[in-house]
Amino acid sequence: MWKSNRSVIEPDSFQPLVVVDLKTYPMRPVPLVQDRWEAFIPVPSDQNIVDYHYKFDFKDYAFGKPKADSLMSASYKLKVK
Repeated sequence: MWKSNRSVIEPDSFQPLVVVDLKTYPMRPVPLVQDRWEAFIPVPSDQNIVDYHYKFDFKDYAFGKPKADSLMSASYKLKVK
């Protein structure tokens, strides 16, 4: 879940990503469900746990022009059975 008190985020600049082993995978909006995003990440067949976190890239309105910024989530574990 994305929560921010920032009122200066340029709405069209928001890009959520999933980060696995320093590689990023873009998230895409889910059809028919507003404000829900998904991503597909590769999981090697010999691996049953994947560590990942979310990264949110966006632009803040700043004096003069928008400025690039980002936030990261805590780390999570995906367990595959």
